[in-house]
Amino acid sequence: MKLKYGMFAEAGTVDSSGVFSLLRGGLTWIAADNFPAKCQHLTLLVCIEFGKHECDQTYDAVVKVESPTGDHLSPDQMVTMRPTIDPRFPGSEVTQFVGLYWYDGFMFQQPGRHKFTLSIQDSQIGEFTIQACQEPQK
Repeated sequence: MKLKYGMFAEAGTVDSSGVFSLLRGGLTWIAADNFPAKCQHLTLLVCIEFGKHECDQTYDAVVKVESPTGDHLSPDQMVTMRPTIDPRFPGSEVTQFVGLYWYDGFMFQQPGRHKFTLSIQDSQIGEFTIQACQEPQK
């Protein structure tokens, strides 16, 4: 298995075939007047590629968040994945699974780079960052 891509957005949906839609996707930073700052809407979308031999098994894909100072921030989020080869493509050697992690109401305690680490079965396969910054004083 390997991470194909991942990105932050304000919101997203994914259907059972893996087709997704994002609203205001590609976020790399959020700005706030004061900290701690509550982010009303935040979603992390990930796409993981699985080999044929990894299909028809269940995987827990967990994302843990770390503050700029290295503190663990709750909550951990988990998506249970059970990839399968699409029956329309029986000769395929790989398949993809798209997962969404919702962080609506997430509290950024301080400005700085926040790290979101994706692990499957306790093995890290990806890392995503979002920068929280202070709005300039007016």
